[in-house]
Amino acid sequence: MGVLKMIDPFFIILITLITQRCAADVYVSSSQGQDSNNGQSPDTPVRSFTTATQILHSQCNNASTCNLHLLNGDLWNDPLYISGATNLAISSYGPKTRRPKIWLGNITDGTACVSCIDCKNFQISSLDVGKSFYALRLLFTNKSMTTLQGATVRDMVFRNISNSNYQSPTGEWATAIHMGSTVTPIAGKYSTTALNFTVEDCVFFYCDAGFRNGAQYYGVHSAVFLPSMKITRNNFIFCRYNILELVANIDSSISHNVFFRDYPRSIPFNSGTTDIIVGTVQGNDISNNAFIGRGEYPTAPDGCSIDFETNATCTVLESNYIAYSYGAGVMVFGHSDNSNRHLQFANNVFLQDGCKQTRGDHGAIAFVHLNSSGLLVNNTFIQCDNTSIPIFNNVQPNASQSWQHENDVIQTISAAHVAPSPILNVKRNGQNSVTVSVQDSNNGGRVYYSIVGNPPQTTPFPTNGVVVNRSSAICAQRFIDGVALPSPVSSIFA
Repeated sequence: MGVLKMIDPFFIILITLITQRCAADVYVSSSQGQDSNNGQSPDTPVRSFTTATQILHSQCNNASTCNLHLLNGDLWNDPLYISGATNLAISSYGPKTRRPKIWLGNITDGTACVSCIDCKNFQISSLDVGKSFYALRLLFTNKSMTTLQGATVRDMVFRNISNSNYQSPTGEWATAIHMGSTVTPIAGKYSTTALNFTVEDCVFFYCDAGFRNGAQYYGVHSAVFLPSMKITRNNFIFCRYNILELVANIDSSISHNVFFRDYPRSIPFNSGTTDIIVGTVQGNDISNNAFIGRGEYPTAPDGCSIDFETNATCTVLESNYIAYSYGAGVMVFGHSDNSNRHLQFANNVFLQDGCKQTRGDHGAIAFVHLNSSGLLVNNTFIQCDNTSIPIFNNVQPNASQSWQHENDVIQTISAAHVAPSPILNVKRNGQNSVTVSVQDSNNGGRVYYSIVGNPPQTTPFPTNGVVVNRSSAICAQRFIDGVALPSPVSSIFA
């Protein structure tokens, strides 16, 4: 015989609250949507970002996660602006051919394709954003938001981020990802800390700058403190000025990225440009990246792959391939003596860096101020054809005297035996795909490839080419048996 038990009303309330906090989904389509729809399924998408964000704000307060889905292949010419969201993910839906695009039309007034203000635990993926001043802007304005989970940016394409009105040196570079706080710091402390900020598997094509933190334009007063930041498996192709800025980091990782032929094309920056500029940071790791052909505007200074600009400590530079940098491969600069201490450069390849610069701060590694310190171990240096250009350039006499050297190898190019870089060819297959192939297969060896970042070493390049169904980057590298060094990485945006 069953026993009937009373149900405590507390459990009914608890079940109701749990039900309310399930995920909320909003679907948006510029081609199929109507703003009179509810936007809650792929069959009933809304059309505009204005309506989508209104639905987000009404639904997401009672949801554990909130998802904004943009239809693949659609185009928007209006910016997406979101404020105060928690656990928000922006991504695509539908057949995975062309990505959803937010292109604004070369706006130069500080407008961003996507702005997220005071967002906690924000994720964005699988979009194609560009033709604007900023692509993605993450701003923090709330004084009470001191520590939060940082954003994750994944599988994005950032293209044509350019300030056509830029004037050196006072102008602002257009930037793919811009982060900052509008809260004035107190006693030199950062007002906001964002944990585990991550950028991975993205393509940056023809951008003034890739990632900047705290550049003081358009209301920003300070940088955001970014412990354990990770920037990995990204491609930076034909970008212009300082590509990545490390200014408020500790224990962060920059790894498995490809920087390919970045250089200013029209207006020089009077202080020179670099792929990675390292500020006053501690305990960071820059490893397994490829820096190929870091250029500079003719007659402008520097043009180095990595610039230790102010005062980094305990930073490791390991297993990178740094080839054909215009100025220095690495510049240990510092704004004063006794800066940039306890660095370690290990197992890197420096291939003919500093061969084009005419100033006195070129070379594989340029040491500018006195009493920086570190360890150089197991690095390979290939000299310029003009062997009078130094490998270790002491811009001030004895600037590198506090550095230790262990097992570094210096060779001329004739003795080094470097494999030739593969030449990549793109053939369009209608509107929705392209085939990337190796044009100079007669040069022999084994060619490996990767899609976005991660310098290739394991996946053989197919004889009939690689079919790419959505905008991405292909990287390729040649290895020849008996040749000591693999080729510099080739990269192409397709």
